[in-house]
Order: sequence, then structure tokens, then C-alpha cells
Amino acid sequence: MKKLLNKFADKIEGHFSTGNLTIYGDNAMHFGCHYWTKKWGYICFRLPMFCRIADKIKYGDRLCWMPLYFYLSPNATPWGATFMLGGRFSKIEKICSKLRKAKLGHNFTYDCENEDFNYKILSQINKIR
Repeated sequence: MKKLLNKFADKIEGHFSTGNLTIYGDNAMHFGCHYWTKKWGYICFRLPMFCRIADKIKYGDRLCWMPLYFYLSPNATPWGATFMLGGRFSKIEKICSKLRKAKLGHNFTYDCENEDFNYKILSQINKIR
């Protein structure tokens, strides 16, 4: 039984992808999900599940609850998000997301290597924090 539980714990620590959806496991992403669309970019959210299930099975640690979040981002990161809800996002981060949407729209493109116009605007907004 212990061997079976350890295999299950190893399995849920990884991630699963199908089409445009990626579900991250019981690792640093805490059951986070990314779904890519042309219109909105990445739709990112966390599943309502307890975390550290694998650590509970393997080492006897306690389960923990991470806050739920939802955001839209062109690169699946909160610093590029154009809409934020929930999570531990500060008021300033939520205001910055509204500025990004107003100036760049959802799913904007940028090229940090060539320092294009959208990247310069994004950098200016992110410096507000």
C-alpha cells in the first residue's frame, strides 16, 4: 500500500497537458491551471484543492490551503496580467492590471529583446509598484 501511495504522490507532483490546457500538480504551482486562447491570452486560475498532498503521503506533513486566484495574461505571469481577481494580489497590482488593459488590451504582444513600444509601456506600468 505504501508503494502505491508513493507512486500516486509522485504522479500528482507533475503536470498534465492536453491541447491548450495545462494543469500543474502539487508542486510550487499548487494545482494551478493555464488555458491559452487567442482573444484573452492565458487564462490562469488555481483549482480549489488542498496543497502538499504528496508531502503528507511521503513525510507526514500537514495539508495547507493556498488562496484561489484568476487572472488573464499574455505570458501566463501576474506581472503581465490585464485582469486579476482573488489571490494575494495587492491593490497596486490590481490597479496596474487595469492600466495594462487600458493601454495595451488583452493578449498584447511584446518583444523584450528589441525593446518594442508595448514592452516599454509594460515596463513603465510595472515600475509603479
